[in-house]
Amino acid sequence: MASSPTESSTQTPLSRIACVLCRSRKVRCDKRPSGCLSCQNLGVRCPGYSKSNISSDQIGDHGTVDDIFRAAGIERRKNGACQECRHSKNKCDQARPQCQRCQAKSIPCIYIAKHKNAQNAVQSYTDDIGVDNDDIQQLQEPRSSSNATNSVSNEQQLVDDFSWLFAPVLPKGRLLRTVVESYFTHIHPLRILGFLHKPTFIKAVDNERVYSEFGEPLLYIICALGARFMAINHTKSPISSQSPSRVPGALWGQHSRRLVQGICCTPSVQNLMAMVLYSEYGLRIGDHSFVFMLSGCCYRMSRLLRLDIEPHRTYPMTSPTDITIQESQRRLLWSCYLLDSFIGSGVDSNLCWVDHAPSIRLPCKGPDFTNQLWTTPAYLEIDKGRQLITDTEFDLRGQIIRVAYLRTQILRYIRTSPESNSDVPLWAQGSRFLNFLSQLETWHQSLPQLLVYRDINIYIHRDQGNLGPFYFLYLVYHACVSDLTRITLAGYNFPLAAALTHAPADFKARYQKMCFDHAQSISQLLRDGIKYGIESLDDYFTATAAFESTKIQVVFLATLARGNHTIYNQVVENLRTNLNVLTLVHPYPDMPNVYLSALCPFLAHFGFSELAAEWEPLRNTGPLFPITSIHPTPEPGDDQSHTEVVGPREVSYLNQIATFRLARSEISRYKISRPQTGEVSFQGGSADNPRGSGDLSYTIGQHTLQLGEITNVSRNNATSNDPANPVEISQSHFGLPTEPDFLPLDEAEYLRMADEISGYMTWNGWLEFPIGDYPAI
Repeated sequence: MASSPTESSTQTPLSRIACVLCRSRKVRCDKRPSGCLSCQNLGVRCPGYSKSNISSDQIGDHGTVDDIFRAAGIERRKNGACQECRHSKNKCDQARPQCQRCQAKSIPCIYIAKHKNAQNAVQSYTDDIGVDNDDIQQLQEPRSSSNATNSVSNEQQLVDDFSWLFAPVLPKGRLLRTVVESYFTHIHPLRILGFLHKPTFIKAVDNERVYSEFGEPLLYIICALGARFMAINHTKSPISSQSPSRVPGALWGQHSRRLVQGICCTPSVQNLMAMVLYSEYGLRIGDHSFVFMLSGCCYRMSRLLRLDIEPHRTYPMTSPTDITIQESQRRLLWSCYLLDSFIGSGVDSNLCWVDHAPSIRLPCKGPDFTNQLWTTPAYLEIDKGRQLITDTEFDLRGQIIRVAYLRTQILRYIRTSPESNSDVPLWAQGSRFLNFLSQLETWHQSLPQLLVYRDINIYIHRDQGNLGPFYFLYLVYHACVSDLTRITLAGYNFPLAAALTHAPADFKARYQKMCFDHAQSISQLLRDGIKYGIESLDDYFTATAAFESTKIQVVFLATLARGNHTIYNQVVENLRTNLNVLTLVHPYPDMPNVYLSALCPFLAHFGFSELAAEWEPLRNTGPLFPITSIHPTPEPGDDQSHTEVVGPREVSYLNQIATFRLARSEISRYKISRPQTGEVSFQGGSADNPRGSGDLSYTIGQHTLQLGEITNVSRNNATSNDPANPVEISQSHFGLPTEPDFLPLDEAEYLRMADEISGYMTWNGWLEFPIGDYPAI
């Protein structure tokens, strides 16, 4: 039935424009004269319909949008999650200035403004990290189509000045791609860390699917590793002069550490990748105790994921995706093996793979992995006598695994006493000592032509991006020979050295010279590495090789070549090279340079006081042992601390830079800085010295070795190999009663270390456990 004219004339027409609040919120409005339904559903009074231009916040006479919600007693829902929740794909309560999730996890909370000139981007902790809100806003703003050219130039400027490397959240777009490429240039080629299929990962970055396909922990630790090398390669000023809060990617590394803590209990391939890469990162920044525990978790998780069992499939597989996934997982397991090998350092109780290695295929060649090609399987063949079989020709990564296996067995061997070995004398034909040397020589002689150390191969591997692993291969080889033969030198009183008590003099002299020659070869490799490219020093084992090479050359010169000026000048040049490398591999102040802290007193103790004083200011940390000065020749009764030739039996003869000893030192610092209240006290030191300063003095054969004065040491019997007369540890009244590696720290260092260690010893209820397997590639 049609309406009457009277009813039509009384009906109020709808407005032609939306209400002010709906226009501000950019939502559909039903334009009812009495108030729109959208405002009614929100529970606020509709502000009406005004034709005047308004901004997103100001709505004319009614004030702002917040005023309307405040008058209605309703909290306005903010538009947009914080960056952290957005990246992790978690629900954000959008509270300002810090959401509940970020507050619970103690991480920076950043809200990015939508418009370039808006000033509502809020960041917490900016004073702590030294990043301005304007810098973060500039990093995260979306690119406008009207000024695309300016955006490109601004982005290039950000790439060049590296200011974005200090932001608490990861960048996007080209900046993210840049730092990821840095990781693939420096870390990916090392050892067997190339378990990620680079084209697949870069594709996920470009398509903005890297979080969902690979996970947040893996991406953060990749960016943290890549950031460290970017500034090293491009900076024009000494990085060590910067404050610790200005270390590139340090905030990303801290965040990845918190994430790794939460995924240790969630077995998946991508979580295992993040754990292995954080172990690599932790060794570079001195997070030794966490890395030592994490390496054991990596072994257990790889067992749970059954990565150590080769799948029973018909080869060759037809699917490139299946080929890539299987190869990626094999490389991941071999990375776990090498991590365990170098952290265990030949101590059976610290090793997960003790006298065996994974029985899976060795990694295929890099181009085959990149091109998703199937290759003929190759295995690490070991006979019943735990000796390598050299019939198969391996590529670079396969050779690295072989020589790493030999080094582990050698370090285990020198820690066994002669009584526990049903072995013939070391100098007799067929002894394990000579068999190891024979294996190393056979391995070295059977290397393919591409892996022979010569100039053209150096340029080839540099062009292929493999200069780091190429140098690592030869550093480990020379370290294997010197690690085994150093038991013939004075002071290296490993248990096996007792078997040399009645060894012929010519036998000891021969292998003393061999040990010295290979230590010199390490120095020459490092010198060449600096010449051909700093990327040759990317592996953290470089510092270990330089450290042991320095000690061996100093001991040889002091005991066997005293007065030989030719060898002295040669050794001094080598020492300068080694110390220079130990400085180059520690460019940032976030990690104490434990290598220089141990070597400076050692060099002064053996008569190289000028050299020690030259590198003393570059240690960027307090000494490993408390010393007040460096004297050329310590006076009798002097409390100056000296360093050791070999570690004590209580720590399985590990040196001062071994991961286990450094981890124990971190725990000791934590105990000292956080004394227990009760009967049990962990405070070190005596009543005369409550600070617990250790004063270690190491002597060889009851006589301190000095370059200028060596007494009671003959050329043919310069080795004290009797276990009953080891390298003595004489402590002064400042010494700790039980732990010789307790390290004194100032108050600021105490608080920093306590805060770091407490972070992974306290369970965080807000930690999330992403579940998922390695994505299909």
